[in-house]
Amino acid sequence: MQAWKSGDDSDLSELNRRILGAAKEVIESEIDETMSDYEYCVDVVSVVLQILLKASMMFSLLVIHPRQSALHADLQKGVT
Repeated sequence: MQAWKSGDDSDLSELNRRILGAAKEVIESEIDETMSDYEYCVDVVSVVLQILLKASMMFSLLVIHPRQSALHADLQKGVT
C-alpha cells in the first residue's frame, strides 16, 4: 500500500513490483470518474478479481514454474 500511495516501488521485490504494475494497469483501464456509485462498486469487485488473477499467474510463472523446471531437470539427471 505504501508503494501504491507514494508511487515509489523501489523497496518492492520484483514479484511485488510486477503485481503493483498489473494492479495499476487494471485499475486505470476499468475505473472511470464518470461512473455511478453502483457501476464503481461493481467495477471495483471486477478489478480486485482481475488483480488477484494476474497476481496468481505471475506468482506461478515467477516462483512455482522455475522451481518445477529445476526439479524436473534434477529428476532427468537422476539427482534427488
